Amino acid sequence: MAAGIKKGARGLLDTAKRIEVDPNALGMSGGNVKQKKYFTAYHGSPHSFDKFDLGKKRTGAGAQAYGDGLYFSEIEDVAKKYRDDLSASNKNAAKRTLDQFDGDATKAINHVKQKIVNLKKRNSEGQFSGYENKYNTQLQINNDKLDQLELYKANNNFNDGSMYQVNINANQEDFLDYNAPLSEQTGKVAEYIKNIETLTGQPLFNGQKNRTGSDLMLHMGGDLLRGGSKDPALDLSRELNAEGILGIKYKDPSLAGVNSSKKNYVVFNDDIIDIIKKYGFVGGTGLLGYNMLNNEEQTRKNSMGLL
Repeated sequence: MAAGIKKGARGLLDTAKRIEVDPNALGMSGGNVKQKKYFTAYHGSPHSFDKFDLGKKRTGAGAQAYGDGLYFSEIEDVAKKYRDDLSASNKNAAKRTLDQFDGDATKAINHVKQKIVNLKKRNSEGQFSGYENKYNTQLQINNDKLDQLELYKANNNFNDGSMYQVNINANQEDFLDYNAPLSEQTGKVAEYIKNIETLTGQPLFNGQKNRTGSDLMLHMGGDLLRGGSKDPALDLSRELNAEGILGIKYKDPSLAGVNSSKKNYVVFNDDIIDIIKKYGFVGGTGLLGYNMLNNEEQTRKNSMGLL
């Protein structure tokens, strides 16, 4: 569909490295310092990590329902709900396996480890050929279960998940709006639509005014599927990203009927995500918080002999 369209410049992704300052002060400008465009969002996860990785995105709430990428929300409580729901699912799966072995954590752990070995063996034999998503999902479920069981064995406690506050180094206008009419799309999305219409010589969907970003996604995904794509959702995210469209934005279903401008985001590029704060995770003893920027600043001062 986008054949022949000139690839969109990545613009903001090629700008200088993010300036390390207090995120609450980033709205201030001084001297000749030019600050990078970004917006703040939240992510809730049953996992603990220090960097977002697109290679570990295949499981989660909604199973990538709004596109293939990493999911965030501008509303902290929405992200917390996803964390709580996913963590509860992981804990319940671990508890069921533990009950299966009458509370013997060692036997439960060995059982799950063997399931992982068997899954990997079946995959190496080609049994998941064409069904890679199914393999990745089953592997992630069992790895999550194993993590929960090992934590339980070590601390007699399950993992309640983690919260992440992030800066997404991009312009919100360059995200396809899933709910908005095509005529109200902005930034690189509007440019992309205009290029397609110029190339084909006709308006998308014959100019039907009720068509939205979701219709465009379905149409493009259908084209990719008919073209032989084995993973149209992934290929769609790659095609849009190549045109400078950095992801999808959509209104959370829990906010239906609520007048709110806040959005959820699906991000196609993990390089534009900076973790600012990691918090709300349990290490067997209590609630912890970690400010990534403060730690980076402390490390820098240590290296300079200032601390």
